[in-house]
Amino acid sequence: MVNLIFIILFVIFGVNSELIYVNILIFLFNMITIYPLDGGRILKYILCFFVGRFKALRITNILSNLTAIILTIFIFVLSIYFKNIAYVFMNIYILIILIVENKKYRIKKEMYKILENYIAINKD
Repeated sequence: MVNLIFIILFVIFGVNSELIYVNILIFLFNMITIYPLDGGRILKYILCFFVGRFKALRITNILSNLTAIILTIFIFVLSIYFKNIAYVFMNIYILIILIVENKKYRIKKEMYKILENYIAINKD
């Protein structure tokens, strides 16, 4: 969100357009709905409010994976068209954070199952 504030301030004060452009790119990158980027976090918190924590976690994980697949295809096309390896590095970064978050999701999923079983056993 800091980048959004910078964009607004740079536009108001007429700062160099390259700084505005760079901050727009960083802002858009962070707003991608891949958890743990800002867009993924915002999505998860909004979903928590409507469907509960575990369902929000599951939906966010699914959407993160779908977004990463679509983004990988898009980045592949961009890297070929512009012949720029920076896109490939950006994609590698996204895939690494996604792999880490998928591992965390599986652990949390198992913890929720254990907790549900514990509650079910102690309910009787």
